[in-house]
Amino acid sequence: MASVSNRPIITSAWEDVCYPVYTTPFTNLVPDYELVATDRQQLVVGEPAGRKPVIFAVQSNEYSIIDNSMLRGVVDRLVTDYKLDIRYTPNGEFAINVIVPGETFKIGKQTDTLSRSLVFNNSYNGKMPFKVQGTVVNTTTVEKHQEARMRISYYRQVCSNGLMGWSDEFMNLDDYLNWLLKGKPKKYKSAKEVKTSFQEAYTYQEHIGEESDLALSRKFHHKGLNVAHFEQYLEKVIGQFLSQKNGLTLKVYERMAKQPITNERAEKLLVEAKLPKMLARQAMARMAEEERLLSSESNLWLLYNAANFTLFGAQASLSINDRYRQDEVIFHELATLALTEN
Repeated sequence: MASVSNRPIITSAWEDVCYPVYTTPFTNLVPDYELVATDRQQLVVGEPAGRKPVIFAVQSNEYSIIDNSMLRGVVDRLVTDYKLDIRYTPNGEFAINVIVPGETFKIGKQTDTLSRSLVFNNSYNGKMPFKVQGTVVNTTTVEKHQEARMRISYYRQVCSNGLMGWSDEFMNLDDYLNWLLKGKPKKYKSAKEVKTSFQEAYTYQEHIGEESDLALSRKFHHKGLNVAHFEQYLEKVIGQFLSQKNGLTLKVYERMAKQPITNERAEKLLVEAKLPKMLARQAMARMAEEERLLSSESNLWLLYNAANFTLFGAQASLSINDRYRQDEVIFHELATLALTEN
């Protein structure tokens, strides 16, 4: 869903996105009116520093806020010496990138360095479900507990952008390429045919307490969420991320870096991936800048990063959620070329 034109604000401080947020009955704001509507009666109110109280949304009585301060507490308990790269909008949308210390990775030129990171998407306006970018989509119910696989995200130091592990659902490059060539089927029954080696690790369900089963899935909706159980879920997610090895995406990045591309074809690819023309032009300018910074020729790796950099830094009528969806589309399109062309 498109939003008003905005440029994500960048910060490295929790304080910019951790502030009082709560729900209050609509009648508290207009006590002299009789409220007939029964579906949405709660105001989601935030109190950012330096601003008047903000009404982010009007929701039902079952709406649960996932507070950034709660997320901060979980991260602080489990991760030490981490860094933050946060993108957020005044509308109450957040992409929180937690860059963990430890091993770094080189792609292409030796000066192009990646660090592991874990990205959380959250919103107070209710337009974007809470997403843990490091986890696989849970598309079916399973009767027994199965191995969980996390999407491993990376933070690229050259342009300070966060890269998602979009191909980490697959066990090897052949499986991933087969899925791409099948048209990227979304339904589990269709995808199952091309994810045979991944079948046993496709979904994961962990029982917490006696009252609730929380699936280790890519997203959670806000309606009727048991926040206490959800906090336990986050602890499990972060713990598993810290202990898990890298996924398939890193290999795809390496293949991208080996695939040269002309500027004419690069621009055509961005248009075919339906990146808005204005952003496509900015991405091409960014790729030229990265070629200079890294003393490198044009390749699919630089093109993907230029598109990612533009998506998460440019003024556009795109929500943060829209920007991630577009990033995923571009990644798969460029990965297809990297895996099929010599």
